[in-house]
Order: sequence, then C-alpha cells, then structure tokens
Amino acid sequence: DFFRGVEFHASTEEEVREVKMHIPGKKVFVARNFSDPTLKPLPTTPLSGPINLLCLGRVHPIKNLLFAVKILSEMNLNGRKVCVNIVGPSEDENYLNSILRFSNASLDISYSGTVSHQGLREVFKHTHYLLMPTMHENYGHAIIESWGFGRPVLLSDKTPWRDLQKKGLGYCTPLEPALWEAVFKEILLVTETDLKGLSAKCNAHYQELVFDPKILKANSAIFTSA
Repeated sequence: DFFRGVEFHASTEEEVREVKMHIPGKKVFVARNFSDPTLKPLPTTPLSGPINLLCLGRVHPIKNLLFAVKILSEMNLNGRKVCVNIVGPSEDENYLNSILRFSNASLDISYSGTVSHQGLREVFKHTHYLLMPTMHENYGHAIIESWGFGRPVLLSDKTPWRDLQKKGLGYCTPLEPALWEAVFKEILLVTETDLKGLSAKCNAHYQELVFDPKILKANSAIFTSA
C-alpha cells in the first residue's frame, strides 16, 4: 500500500469526498486552510474610468475565463468600458490566446503574467472585483485575499462559498450565460458609495475567516492527533 500510514488533510467536505473516492479507507482531517493574516484593506478604486476585473490564478480551461469574457464581449455595455486583467502562470497558451482575442473597443483584456505575493497589493489597488467563473475550486486563496483587500468577488457556484450577495461579498452564480450577463449588468451600475460599503463587508468577513478560533483548533488537531 503506497499510502500506508498516510493521513490526509482536506480543506472542505467536498475535498474529503474526492480523497475517499480515489483513496478509500484513509483517515481524512477536515480543516479550512489558513490565509495570510497580514492583508489590509485598500481604498476603493475610483469609478471614473473603466470597471476593472481581476482574474488571479493559473490560466487553464478549468478556470473557465473564456466563458466570462465571451459573455462580456457580446453584451451592450451602455458606453462603459470593462478591463479584465489576467494575473498568474499560463498553463495553456492556446487557451490564453483564445481569451485575449475577445478584446475590443469596450473590453480590454490583458495578461500581466505572474506577480509575487508582495506584488498582490499593487494589483488589487486597481481592481473593483475579482472574477472567477471556475468550473471547480476546493477553496480559493485568491477569494480570501480579495476580501482581505476589500474587493468583492464574482464567482461561479463551483466553489465552497455561498450566499455572497446577501452578505455583501459579491456574487455566486451558476454557469448560465443569462445569469452572468445579469450580474455584469448589475456591477456596471454600482456606485462608489456602494463599493465602499461592499469593501467594508468584505474585509470584515476576511477578519472573521482568518482569525476564527475553530479553524485554528481544527488545524492544530491535525498535528496533535495520535
């Protein structure tokens, strides 16, 4: 047994199911991941220019960015401009190029490559929303980082995070084009006052997540259990 004596750590119940499906009979601890506790909220990015969306993470079809930019490219943006900044390692150059080809006069799509962890603050400084229409995400450190910097998120319903709009943290939307178009129409109408309110809620939620004593206890149990 290659995994004899090995115990596994899962960050969500979905991850537990995946481990047990592929490696049955093994002990799995569930403890949500720790995130960087040092992030500080940024001032709200002015809305005098375009709406800036950040895609943070590896460029791969499972991240499903092509789905979102195709919808944006076909929408009537009512005179507004949308900028999509892609940051992260490209694992599929053909996929990246297929995304970049959707740029037009109203939709500016750019690829900035990778940035260091220290460089994230500068990236988020010019961001209004994190865009993550992923087809699968067990946790999503970029989501937590976005909240830490005070930026709401536009997620698919394929992550562990739910009820975002009700909590003022962004959107969690099934992967149906009409539903995503409706979300994009809503964010085009957002005001700076709205964004400031959302920013405060995002950072407050980040503080709750990062300093939750239950998460500390669950992670400690991984190392103290016999």
